[in-house]
Amino acid sequence: MYIEYRFKLKKIDIFEIISIGNELLSGKILNTNSSWLGSQITEMGGIVKKCVVIRDDLDDIVTTVKSSLDNNTDWIITTGGLGPTHDDKTLESISKALDCNLVINDIALKRLEERYFELFKKRKIKNYEITPSRLKMVTLPQGSIPLINFHGSAPGVLMKNKKSKIICLPGIPSEVKGIFEDHLRSKIKNSLKNYFRKEIEIWIKGINESTISKTLNNIILEYPSIYIKSHPKGIKNGVPTLLINITYTSSNESNSQLIVNKAQKMLTEEIAKEGGLVDPSLQEYHEINKKKSNIENNKNRRYPNDPIVAVGALIKNNDEILLIQRKYEPGKGKWSIPGGSVEIGEKIEEAIIREIREEVGIEVKIGEIITVVDSIIKDEQGNNEFHYIIIDFEAKSNDYSIKINSELINAKWFNINEVLNIDLVESVRSLFKKLKLFEMK
Repeated sequence: MYIEYRFKLKKIDIFEIISIGNELLSGKILNTNSSWLGSQITEMGGIVKKCVVIRDDLDDIVTTVKSSLDNNTDWIITTGGLGPTHDDKTLESISKALDCNLVINDIALKRLEERYFELFKKRKIKNYEITPSRLKMVTLPQGSIPLINFHGSAPGVLMKNKKSKIICLPGIPSEVKGIFEDHLRSKIKNSLKNYFRKEIEIWIKGINESTISKTLNNIILEYPSIYIKSHPKGIKNGVPTLLINITYTSSNESNSQLIVNKAQKMLTEEIAKEGGLVDPSLQEYHEINKKKSNIENNKNRRYPNDPIVAVGALIKNNDEILLIQRKYEPGKGKWSIPGGSVEIGEKIEEAIIREIREEVGIEVKIGEIITVVDSIIKDEQGNNEFHYIIIDFEAKSNDYSIKINSELINAKWFNINEVLNIDLVESVRSLFKKLKLFEMK
């Protein structure tokens, strides 16, 4: 991508982001890493040319990385596949793409030893031995530089191949952000320091895209290197709304601002001619919806940005208790009590009634809160894989006609004497012991 400034062509660094993970393609995990990295790079003046998502497959990763190298991409950033398990294949694939050996990196190994010893002292892991699977995380392509991960276990990795820089990051969003801020932001900024990006947003109501498309084309003809994107925002009360982004990057800050201002003037004049109205207040409406969207994204259960508030119900019918088996983690395949996440604007009592209806299709009478559980489940590297604040209620039901939904393996009424002899989720087992369940006959 080239930009125009006083008839000179100035090359801006090109970035490609490769997200690796079967869970991203299956929809089990939202790919927030690409979105976040893209926004950070763009704000600094870089150009993200491509974002792709591929499987944990050695040949696919090799092919994709080689394609980026063949494109002479300045920065190739991968996320995911740096862990200790058999399906973490990123570094093996990179070494194959670059035709180099994998070797144990002493700097990364020292940090990993410190990391596991810290976790052991905090009783978060049972031993701090550097097992072969853990050693895999610090076995890096020869000649690469480890990017120490102060937010997890697997280090990031920086390599160079001719003109391209290859950066490998873990898949956990908090670790991606941490390594980026600790090691990469300053490097990328320094590479882009001679470029200045200016952007404005114009919020419009009363006209649609087709009405101003000719004007947008005229602006691009006059300033070929400008970036303009229109975003229809729907129709409210019969009135269309539209967001126009105008962006220009050049090696001169005042020139970038001047071009953006000229484009804005051309556009606003045409909007007025066509009977439309520039309405900055629409941005506030958009921000509210954006926050709602962020809240929805944060419902991603694994590696959440914040603890998730959830509810559960100990449902009894005489001497029987209703338990369920879920298809997904946490607690996949183990018996638990019904429940789920609280939605925005929903009272906890409303949430538990809704969740029970959705999971097992019965009506219940909700009683008192019996416990509040702070459930934190860490992965093998000591990262917070799940974090729930669970509010458990007492509940009663006379309805035996269970209708399980698609997220459950099974649901069943158990006699109180049976429940401690089955494979329970640990938090539920602790709850039953706390309540002295056998005395509740």
